Parts: sequence; C-alpha cells; structure tokens
Amino acid sequence: SSDIFSYLHILYYQDKMDPNTSEKNPNAAMSLVEEVSTAGKSQLVSLQNTTNQHLVDVKKELAQLVDVRKDLADLKDVKKDLATIKESIAGLKEVNEQSDKHRRITFAIQNISLVTKEFNFQKATQKKDCYNNVTYHLESINDSETKNIITDILLNFQQGEGHFIDSYCFVDANEKPISFNNLKSEWFKSEWFKAFQEILTTKLHKLLGKKPIMKLCDGRMAVFYQ
Repeated sequence: SSDIFSYLHILYYQDKMDPNTSEKNPNAAMSLVEEVSTAGKSQLVSLQNTTNQHLVDVKKELAQLVDVRKDLADLKDVKKDLATIKESIAGLKEVNEQSDKHRRITFAIQNISLVTKEFNFQKATQKKDCYNNVTYHLESINDSETKNIITDILLNFQQGEGHFIDSYCFVDANEKPISFNNLKSEWFKSEWFKAFQEILTTKLHKLLGKKPIMKLCDGRMAVFYQ
C-alpha cells in the first residue's frame, strides 16, 4: 500500500509540473485510488471477520467456563450431600449398635439362670505374712452370689463400663490355698485365674451371643462388652 501511495504522490506532482500529463493520468490515478479503496475495504472486511470469529470463540470459551463453574458448584453440592449421607449412615449405625447391645444385654439379664447353674468359682482374699508372701484364702461363691455378680457385670455393660474380675478364680475343691510372692504379675498368669477367665468368657458369650473382652484397667483385670 505504501508503494501505491508513493506512486499517487508522483502522479500528483507530475500533474502539477507537466501540463500534458494532466489529461492523460487522471483516469490512472482514479483507478489506483479505487484499487487502494477496494484493497482497504477487503482488509477491513477480513479484519472484521477475524475479529468476529475471535469474539465467537471467546463467547464459546466463556460459556464453557460458566458450565465448568456450574459443574463445580454442583460437585460441591454433591460432596455436601454425600457428607450428610455419611453422617446419617454413621448415626444410624450407632443407633443400631446401641439397640443391638441393649437387646442382647436385656436377654442376658432375663436368662442368667441358664449359665449360673453349676458355675462354681471362688473369691480369693489375699493375706501377707511377715515375709511379705501373699496367700490367697478362697471363699466359695453360691448360686445366688454368682447370679448377682453376673448381673452386675451385665449392668455395667449396659452403662458402657467394665467390671473388675481379678478377685475371682476357679480352683478345684481339693486344691490347697495358693501362695505367690507378687500378686499383680503372677496372679493374672496363674492357671486358676485363667480358668475362671475362660469359663466366665464362655458363659457371657452364651448369654450375649457375643464374646466379651478382657483387658487390664488401672493395673487390674476387667471384662468389657466390647
């Protein structure tokens, strides 16, 4: 385009300087002006089309971004809904577990007599001699006391608590009182305490339909529902 305008510039001055050219060149000059005008219009049209296409592309991208934002918002709502559902499920699970626990313990209390018969065990009372040796004096537990002990255990389960059992044992009637030098460490390892622990676990499992657990609590052995 700069060459065309240069040529027009030359024609203009030729027209001023040479009278003979003023009649010969006007048509050529007009032709060049028309060409320049046509070329400019063509470029403008092309530029406009390109601009319009860019605008269309930008609108499409903006529309896509809006859709993405909507999707993200929907996804956040879905996540919130899922979190709410999980909380509801957890709440229902806890309610079901508590209901199941209550049902099991209620049945066990009502049917204690199924396991108290012939459940003969002893309560061990410790005594120390002058050498600090520990001797356990055994006291047999009758059926009524057995029923009360197991009832107390089940009621503690109902409250979410455990029940200490480290003062009981199962010793054959012909056995002599047992002596240990260290109460806490050796008593829990003794065959007499383990025998009581196993029998009690079996009896409670039969009543509850669920095996209880035994664990140390403050240095003492206790039985828990779970």
